[in-house]
Amino acid sequence: MAWMLSNQIKTRAGHRWMCAMYVMISMVLLTTSVDAGSIRLLSKGLCQTAKVKLGDVASLKGKDAQWLKDLVIDDLTDHKGKKLIRIEDLRKQLTQAGVNWADMSLGGFGVCNVKQIESVSYHSSRFTTHVRGEKSNKQNKLAVTHRVVKDVVKARLTAFTGFDKDELKFVFHQKDRGMLEEAAGVDQFEVTPSTNRKLGKIRVNVLRYRDSKLIDHSVVTVVINRKVSVLVAKRLIRRGEVFSTLNTEFKKVLVDSEHKEYIASYAALENYAAKYTIESEKWITPRNMLAKRVVTRGQMVQVKRVVGGMVVTAYCKALKNGVVGELIEVMNLRSKEKLFARVVGVRMLQIDQASKVIGKN
Repeated sequence: MAWMLSNQIKTRAGHRWMCAMYVMISMVLLTTSVDAGSIRLLSKGLCQTAKVKLGDVASLKGKDAQWLKDLVIDDLTDHKGKKLIRIEDLRKQLTQAGVNWADMSLGGFGVCNVKQIESVSYHSSRFTTHVRGEKSNKQNKLAVTHRVVKDVVKARLTAFTGFDKDELKFVFHQKDRGMLEEAAGVDQFEVTPSTNRKLGKIRVNVLRYRDSKLIDHSVVTVVINRKVSVLVAKRLIRRGEVFSTLNTEFKKVLVDSEHKEYIASYAALENYAAKYTIESEKWITPRNMLAKRVVTRGQMVQVKRVVGGMVVTAYCKALKNGVVGELIEVMNLRSKEKLFARVVGVRMLQIDQASKVIGKN
């Protein structure tokens, strides 16, 4: 009995020791993966010399990735200052440099368009920020002296989006705020977004020139939102309920995408009803709109048709339910002839070219 008890104690102690070892090994592996980091290839890159460094074309995260920032991966001397760097070639070069892919990940865009910054004069109006309400050179000089880099970047991005400055809201990353709050003085700036997307989270290359020479190249991250008026449900709108000013209202919201679906006018809601039940404060979108039935099967409807330059009106019987814009079949009560007509309003139909073709078929 004493031997069995001693064996159980040893077994329990062994289990505890093994569990502790597993925990320590997991912590070591987790720490290693966090310290390693990742490399993400950008779509566009800029380098100050003909030697292309990894930090010029990629976003680096983690300690091991940051150590590779100054690694030269290509040369633009024989490529007229620009070249396409493919992610497959980058992987081969990093492998030759001794990168351990067990601890490092490579992703991002498949191709990066990198070019060398030219040392030319940037005194054209394209890169000069003008101050509104200029009254004298003294006032203009005072305004330019007190501007900061953030003001310049916001002005360039506003022009890039094409929206009014009062509609936009810029949120810069915290790590970039120190550089953005620096005084801009009379320096010239070139602001180039790394994407054609106008709203949402984007990366921006900011080049700073002084006396026609490049003195700084920074990459800032900014989220651009646009204030728009959208129609939302004023209260709970049940399925099949017709949209009107009684159950919808306008509300100012921030959107982070140009492709966001929303309705911005009451005219777009005409002859439409709720396709699904819409909760209060929810947006009215084309997805939850259903064309309102304006013609019911069995109703007497008015059908117009152009004959010889004259508009002929006939009263027919609808053989199908219809919404605005839909082709439905009707029957002339006098001749008993069946034909197709397009719904144009409440109990109003019209025979157009498309309905004639369908009727012949």
